[in-house]
Amino acid sequence: MRRAAKVDANHGEIVRVLRGAGAKTLSLARLGSGTPDLLINYAGRLHLVEIKGRTGRLRASQRKFQEEFGHVYVVRSTHEAISLLTQLRIEAAG
Repeated sequence: MRRAAKVDANHGEIVRVLRGAGAKTLSLARLGSGTPDLLINYAGRLHLVEIKGRTGRLRASQRKFQEEFGHVYVVRSTHEAISLLTQLRIEAAG
């Protein structure tokens, strides 16, 4: 049975920060069923991002998604979102 899709309270704020820093974002949150919350395009690459609250944990369906489709970054705050973009920019520079 499909779990009802919902977004964490910090979702909108994190998306605004990512966009403000130059990341293109596509919300996948409504898909549910373990799909990450965001697809972002940053530093010329696509990345999957799961937004969690301060103490939120990945559900079994989200862990299964990662096993089947690859790594998903977990972001819990705007600070972590900026740190992620910094990390991605450094990795892209090689």
